[in-house]
Amino acid sequence: MKDLFGTGLGQTYSLNVSGGGSGVTYFASGRFQNTNGPYEPGPEDFLGKDPGPTEDKLRRGQFSATIGVIPSNKLNIRLSSQYSKVKQETIDNNNNIYGVISLAMFGKPERIVPLNALGQGNAQGNAAFSTVREASFQRTLDETDHANVSLSSSYKLNKEISIDG
Repeated sequence: MKDLFGTGLGQTYSLNVSGGGSGVTYFASGRFQNTNGPYEPGPEDFLGKDPGPTEDKLRRGQFSATIGVIPSNKLNIRLSSQYSKVKQETIDNNNNIYGVISLAMFGKPERIVPLNALGQGNAQGNAAFSTVREASFQRTLDETDHANVSLSSSYKLNKEISIDG
């Protein structure tokens, strides 16, 4: 099973900016995350055959911005927005007895049957319905976009009463 994994890569970049004065304030934040691995089999791990197109990647971009306007000492207006985009692709595994990791763990050398001229047999000793290589062609792909915009204001009627909305 250890042959299916290598050294993964993880990167995160972020930037924040804030400022303003007595009448206007602002804040903006951006973040990008990129991970790749550690699942990375090669043809040598599957008896020289294609390991499949599935990758182990996560890409996430997030952005948020807030502007606050205070036109008077009684009125406060705030506009906020957030956006995120996520794309994640992983091997079909997790809580799955037919997933790549489970099949690799349950493979037994004593079940190995040499491949015949038609390519049939059990060259990896798998006890389940597919080989580790066949399972590596299954993937879980998730792409999501989320956006949110909110506007809030508050008005102070006097020193003891205020209205938020």
